[in-house]
Amino acid sequence: MDLVSEERSRLGGTSEAHGLMDSWDDPGHGGGLWAELWAELWAELWVELWAELWAELWAEHEEERSGCGRL
Repeated sequence: MDLVSEERSRLGGTSEAHGLMDSWDDPGHGGGLWAELWAELWAELWVELWAELWAELWAEHEEERSGCGRL
């Protein structure tokens, strides 16, 4: 069972519930909210991942740089 079907059955399977869920995932009815939420979540995750990667790379760079003068 997919998430939309689960949520519909949780809401009681009423026509109101069907309309609500359809509007969430149907861009033609002013919906597409799921797509917007996923895009926003993905963008935030992407920024976090890049920030972590750069922090690690910078730390390695600084470590190598500080170790160059020592023998």
